[in-house]
Amino acid sequence: MLKIVRHNAKTGYEHQGVTFVQLDRWQNELLQDLASYDAILLQSNDPKENVKIIDRVRGHDNPNIYLLPVFSKDVLPPNLNLHTDGTFDEGSSKKVKTIQHRIESVTTITHSGFAEQTVQKTLNFIYSRQGSLSPVKIRTKSLGFDYPFIGLAFSEEPEKMISTLDLMAQSGVLEGNLNHRIPLCGSCADSFLFFTETCPKCGSIDIGAEDIIHHFPCAHVAPLSAFKQPDSDQLQCPKCHKGLRHIGIDYDKPSQMHGCQSCNHQFQEADMKAQCHSCGNSNALAELREIELYDYKLTSKGLMAAESGLAPEKTETISQNNVVFHEIVKQEKKRKTPKGYHGYRLTVSLKGKILDALNPQFVTHLWDEIAELCKTYTQSHLHILRTDQNIQLLVLDLSPNNLIGIQEKMNKNLNMLLADNIGPGLEVHIASEKIN
Repeated sequence: MLKIVRHNAKTGYEHQGVTFVQLDRWQNELLQDLASYDAILLQSNDPKENVKIIDRVRGHDNPNIYLLPVFSKDVLPPNLNLHTDGTFDEGSSKKVKTIQHRIESVTTITHSGFAEQTVQKTLNFIYSRQGSLSPVKIRTKSLGFDYPFIGLAFSEEPEKMISTLDLMAQSGVLEGNLNHRIPLCGSCADSFLFFTETCPKCGSIDIGAEDIIHHFPCAHVAPLSAFKQPDSDQLQCPKCHKGLRHIGIDYDKPSQMHGCQSCNHQFQEADMKAQCHSCGNSNALAELREIELYDYKLTSKGLMAAESGLAPEKTETISQNNVVFHEIVKQEKKRKTPKGYHGYRLTVSLKGKILDALNPQFVTHLWDEIAELCKTYTQSHLHILRTDQNIQLLVLDLSPNNLIGIQEKMNKNLNMLLADNIGPGLEVHIASEKIN
């Protein structure tokens, strides 16, 4: 049962210790208070108002707002429902608590570029919902499908949404399994197509098909109409005049012959055309475009990016210059840090009996992968030293509790990387040293 409460001078509802803010229309001044609530309950019967609320909430850059659980009082149309957490019921409060717990671990880093920020927000959303990102059938969308959350950012540019998800998979933060292959109009890229057989000569759709008869005794082949007798259901061969009684014994039907009612052209194979409902273009099958939709889930690299932020794009490689790295350590030891905060050197090493048995080239590649994941914890590529035995990285201006959190996240994600690539028998060990 929902209990009415007062919160920041606004009316909310409490359910099983979770406070919901009721929204039936959008007001810009709501933004400053939304983060004070645990979840949103949509009350409006106007689809336009619900669209506006969902857009404003999911479009915000503060994860405490754009990741807020959103529920509806009544069942929403599919194009809105996929961007919410469902219809409110007795289990909603438990779901909110789970989501809120996940949100606490999500990075608050924002990016100046639209593409980078959209990618970061999408990773955070998937992380907070502990699940995958799958396409949902939506007839009102040009693709016939839409994706939760990220679909809002590309509501008018679905192909950009697909290319963004492809790039995320290519960068290693998402892993995809093929869900659908969709043919699209070659002119407008819409999926609402009608497939029709047409005459290959004049293009008319007014065509019919007739069976071809092969008479075994005399080998005569002709359309079915040539064997039919007037005023009778019996079939008779026009060549040898014998009756045809049993298919498979007297005759067979090896194929069909098509006939056009517009131009009287006879042909065996009709042309297939795909008529676009949106732009009217008549596409030959070879002219259609095809797009692939995937079910996505976070990889270990994606989990780390959700917790610590996307690694900035860099053209530089991981430093292998021991002198440069240790000079930076030396400078950091002299630098004054804020009270209660310190710089630390973390040393990442591999422990396990199977390490010596692994192919040296594979081990080198593995160290490269670990080094790439370590990038997300440093301010610069110069703060990482890659050797053949370990990786050292500087993490600056951290409290002891922050350090523990980073070590736990690194340990979890790096060991997940090892489990995915090798299996049991090899573990990551992380040692820390305070440098200032």
